[in-house]
Amino acid sequence: MNVYILPFSESNLGDNLLLGDEPSSLVWKAISNELAKKKIEVHTLDLFAPSAKKSDDVLIVLNHPEESVFWRAYYLLKYWLKHRDSRGGFVWKKRRLFYDFYRHFGRRILLQLESPTSGPTAYRILPKLAGLYTDIYLIAKSFGKRFGFMHCIYDIYNHDEVEKIIKKYFDRPKDKFLVMINANSAPHSLRNELYGERIKAVKFFSRYPDFDLYGPRWDLRPKHPFWLFRGGFIKKVWRGAVNDKWETLSRYKFALVFENCAYAGYVSEKIFDCLATGVVPVYLGAPDIETYVPGDCFIDARRFSSYEELNDFLRALTEKDLLAFRAAASDFFQKGKDRPFTKNFFVERFLEVLSPGLDQLGENSDAPLVSVVIPTYNDSRYLRGAIASVLGQTYKNLELIIADDGSTDNTKAIVHSFSDERIRYFYQENRGSASARNFGLEHCRGKYVALLDADDLFLPEKIKKHVSYLERRPECDFTYDEILFFRDEQPKKFWKVLIKHLSGFLKEDFIRMGGHCIGPSAAFFKRELFEKYGGFPDGWRRNEDYYFWLKLAVNGVYFQHLEEPLTLSRLRPQSLSSSEVHMKEAAELNLRIFDWLDNTLAQNDPARRYLSDFLSVSRRRLAFGYLILKDKKNGLRELKKWRYGWLLAPFFLILPVSLIALLLTGLRGCREKFLYREMAGMLPNIPPSVLH
Repeated sequence: MNVYILPFSESNLGDNLLLGDEPSSLVWKAISNELAKKKIEVHTLDLFAPSAKKSDDVLIVLNHPEESVFWRAYYLLKYWLKHRDSRGGFVWKKRRLFYDFYRHFGRRILLQLESPTSGPTAYRILPKLAGLYTDIYLIAKSFGKRFGFMHCIYDIYNHDEVEKIIKKYFDRPKDKFLVMINANSAPHSLRNELYGERIKAVKFFSRYPDFDLYGPRWDLRPKHPFWLFRGGFIKKVWRGAVNDKWETLSRYKFALVFENCAYAGYVSEKIFDCLATGVVPVYLGAPDIETYVPGDCFIDARRFSSYEELNDFLRALTEKDLLAFRAAASDFFQKGKDRPFTKNFFVERFLEVLSPGLDQLGENSDAPLVSVVIPTYNDSRYLRGAIASVLGQTYKNLELIIADDGSTDNTKAIVHSFSDERIRYFYQENRGSASARNFGLEHCRGKYVALLDADDLFLPEKIKKHVSYLERRPECDFTYDEILFFRDEQPKKFWKVLIKHLSGFLKEDFIRMGGHCIGPSAAFFKRELFEKYGGFPDGWRRNEDYYFWLKLAVNGVYFQHLEEPLTLSRLRPQSLSSSEVHMKEAAELNLRIFDWLDNTLAQNDPARRYLSDFLSVSRRRLAFGYLILKDKKNGLRELKKWRYGWLLAPFFLILPVSLIALLLTGLRGCREKFLYREMAGMLPNIPPSVLH
């Protein structure tokens, strides 16, 4: 196999992309070195000879060369005026190289590393590009699941290591107030652009003498089409270009960090430059920014209805508040959570794209040990299947911990019927599911831990895929996969729950959800999390898993959802009374979780704004639990504490409690029917033997 790259610019041709010392070449030089170890040659496309091609050669295109007619004419005129002997610049040569050679490659991979506002044409013609390329990767999401995603690289331009920048600039005195460092650029597309918002912010903060603007071309008229005047306010605050961005930033307490567009996943180097220099970013850009950077590291500009409100907030922050932001930023780098945006990660991600597929960790004797914990209490009917699904994993370097929570059936005999030496059995008096999980976790020896309820099942590739992901992503602490549900009476039918699965730093998301979010049997995490933050709340028999996930999220753990069904969960018959008792008790425990959150979260933590939502949801669930159990007095008491309870309280007051219970039970049944979607037939990756 040989790899041919169609580069960004004409100066990169002739393999200069792989040989140059300029910052933009560092990544590709590292990729070339890694592929050389695998006996794979890398060249730029201009050196491709069709007569010497191999059947498995791969073409990598860095930004598709297509442009609109307007921009083609613009480039032609620009290059004609600048270079009279030019035939239109590299935009034409790049198109010719691509269309001359792309049919010679079985795999054609597009890395569109421009944002939608810098290179909008490629984003507008994605359906066409899907026919030209076998794989397409974008640096922004929101364009459909058929296209892959690549993070921006924030340290590609840094000649120094990030640690050196932090050491040099992070603790410098911050004697100035607010800064913005941006070039005066024009958007090529107005969809979701933030260029105009930058100018609005500059116009407002130009009223204050402690705001400074840096960047090239601000001596020219703002290029946004909605700003057709020169703008005297810019002259007041513009301080010229910067020679050293980090040195300039490091003198300020706050920095306005406005991306050039607001798309999910598009996070540029700007926010990381601030965090590394000890400056508190005021961020506006990716709507899912907290997926990648914890909310306590920056100030989200979306929280404020006006710049006046934002200004008042910034000026009210104390030195103690600023130290809290900086401590969170320091922790972010120390834990390596910035890794998805680094040069090294991009190299690893590129190699994955080039050679998809998991490594053979299952057959590797040096693979990390995994501990699987099965808490069980009188589950002998299902336990044999759960154990068999673990021992049948393609990943072999594991131990299976059976935490028997005082079973009185033949659980112990079933465990001992297996002769596998990887099984370890432990018994305690009955104390509940949370205690049983902690009991099992205390006996784990593995680097990673997987939880499995005694009536659930693992698919054969589950552990291998989780370990493979975590070994390649050390910045990630916790993975969870898709769960498919089934019933004993219908073993060939599977249901999927229609909920949104989240990845990233999920503190605010978990608080906002206020309830169950990850099935225990889908969870897979580093054992050190249990050792560092403690386990499940001892003595709880409901909601203990939600509390544990929330505790991890509050402490900055990074969660990753693997979009593949790897766990089967059994839907067991449950009486109406037990179901509603569960609902009521879970809501009561949520009120205890609220008290814990209220005492744990710092006063300036942005997650606190969701505490009222969390409390309101908990009150509603508790009220409905009481009412379905026909406890009208307590139900109405809790209903009045719900945010919108005053709307329903008068009607529930006059209706008989039996009718209220019937209505609420019917609504719950409709909700469950809406949430569970039946999958089409027996799925091909589920061996029938797994269900027995």
